[in-house]
Amino acid sequence: MEDVENTNSDSKERSDNLNDSGKGRLINIGIFIGLIFLAVFGAYIKLRSPGTTTAQLTVTESQVTSTVIRFTAPPESSAISAVNSVQLISTSTPSPATDSVNNFAQTNYEAQISCDEISKVNLRKSPGYANKNDNKDVIIEIPCGESLTLQLETRFVDELTWWKVNWRSYEGWVSDHTGSGKTILTFTDPSSFPQSRPEEFVFWYFNAIWQQRNYEDLWDNFLTTSFQSHSSNGNFNEYVKWWKTVSRIDINGVEIIQRKETSAWARINVNFYFNDGRVLNNREYDYSLVFDTAKRIWMFDYP
Repeated sequence: MEDVENTNSDSKERSDNLNDSGKGRLINIGIFIGLIFLAVFGAYIKLRSPGTTTAQLTVTESQVTSTVIRFTAPPESSAISAVNSVQLISTSTPSPATDSVNNFAQTNYEAQISCDEISKVNLRKSPGYANKNDNKDVIIEIPCGESLTLQLETRFVDELTWWKVNWRSYEGWVSDHTGSGKTILTFTDPSSFPQSRPEEFVFWYFNAIWQQRNYEDLWDNFLTTSFQSHSSNGNFNEYVKWWKTVSRIDINGVEIIQRKETSAWARINVNFYFNDGRVLNNREYDYSLVFDTAKRIWMFDYP
């Protein structure tokens, strides 16, 4: 009987030890999970701390490689086939300039609503006017004589060129002509104001190249000698020949990747429409720019 009692006692003691061991493991697992949670939470707080943004992280990651894919495109191209080619250029992608120097007075590229043929114009939520409910699409009517700040985007809709603009506290789209051909917008000549913003120059140039088509002026005054040599091998006639194949351009946006006092690195996203019916959508190109301090205008450059 005593042996049975001793056996029961030993079994109970082993059971207690097992229970204590199991509790210890659970406590250890709980501590381990808690440490992992604290580490993850600390990393999250550090990532979200001021001065670090998603855009900056993206740029940092892109700088790991020194090879940039750049499309050979106008005004760098000399032939239509060049638009479809991809050129690998061994260079470092410029990072957004946080220490840019800007000694030039800030201006905005503007257009004015002409009073010669109209008295007011509709500011619309989206480009185009055909088959639209004006009560839903028209934001406000703007009287003639008012100045609009261009937002560096254009679209060709309903056989008209539409410009994204700001007017007072409103933002929307206005066409430069009516459907019957009356002039709505008159634009500021870039030679009449200091182009302190290189993105405005790039936006103006790509519109001027297909709307005004004053090729000689654009070649002589807005391309450096080094850029001319690189574009069309310095041959003005080849430059003109290429651009004459382009019927129109949509500008989806212009971004300045790097900015210094007299130089900049610009990126533009465009849609090209060719006379033969081909369309190249969302093509992105990088350009080096230099500021001519004498003329107070930006120019395309080839470093």
